[in-house]
Amino acid sequence: MSDMSGTTKFDVVFRGDIAPGQKVVDVRERVQKLFKADEQQLQRLFSGRPVTIRSALDQAQAEQYEQALLQAGALVEVKPSRDQVKERETPVPAQEPSAPR
Repeated sequence: MSDMSGTTKFDVVFRGDIAPGQKVVDVRERVQKLFKADEQQLQRLFSGRPVTIRSALDQAQAEQYEQALLQAGALVEVKPSRDQVKERETPVPAQEPSAPR
């Protein structure tokens, strides 16, 4: 995927969802080890609210995070970086009309 400005960047977002057949306690432990997270960080990650774990990654990097988290039992969403989405959604200002001559 690419856009007019070059390579598309991606964010890795976690909402606390775990893979089917996994136990929350086990997934929390694996995620804690993966990110060397403290209890406060784990509570934030597993709050049920979207947390951007990493942002502005290229597609390969985002997929690596997705796979590592999936192996830990965590389900994440990889989506276009918020900064890029804002750039695309920001309308280009119209040029001021020239003064009549």
